[in-house]
Amino acid sequence: MTKPSEARQRAILERLDKFSRFTDSSIGIPFTKFQIGAEASSACCR
Repeated sequence: MTKPSEARQRAILERLDKFSRFTDSSIGIPFTKFQIGAEASSACCR
């Protein structure tokens, strides 16, 4: 397996960062400082 280039590694890390923000704190609760993520909101609906 070949080693990914530095630019490709950076792009992968940026996508993972965006995904982690989405799952951790994507939904703000109005009039508060609290945020919940998609992961937390989907856990209640199983």
